[in-house]
Order: sequence, then structure tokens, then C-alpha cells
Amino acid sequence: MNLFAERNSRIDSENAFKVGPHIVRVEKQNGEVIKLNLGEPDFAVPSHIKDEIKHQLDLDNTKYCDPKGLFSLREACSAASRRNCQFYLYSG
Repeated sequence: MNLFAERNSRIDSENAFKVGPHIVRVEKQNGEVIKLNLGEPDFAVPSHIKDEIKHQLDLDNTKYCDPKGLFSLREACSAASRRNCQFYLYSG
């Protein structure tokens, strides 16, 4: 007796997990990689970041943001790229 419907076999892996083999390949070819995908960070979290996380939790900012990220952060990144690298990032 099959416990799962056939359609379950068509569910693909989360895309975030698919980056793992690429990271391993790049590490083997080029050395160290700072991993910013899923999992535990491979560096200590700085105190000022931990303090801000605690502050945001106290404000009940516990929901996911827009998948594109915070608009204010996108605008700041766009401005910094224009100022520092002379290229334009669309923040919309």
C-alpha cells in the first residue's frame, strides 16, 4: 500500500537547498566561501546586530517582510551602488 499520493513525487526541493552543491563546487575550485544561504552562520554574530535583533523583537517585528526585502534598504543599496560603484540598481 502506497502511503503517499503520486503527485507528491512531483514536489521539488526548496530552491534554497539547491545552492548547496554549487557552494561546495566553488569552495573546491576557489577556496573559502562566506555562506549566506540557509543554516547556521559560519561566523559570530556581532553584538550590535544581536542588540538590534532584540530591539526588533521587543517591537513585535516578527513577520516576514516583502520577498524583495525592505524598500528602505533597497533604496539605500541603490544609492550606495550609484555613489560608490557608479552603477544603478533599481530599488522598485
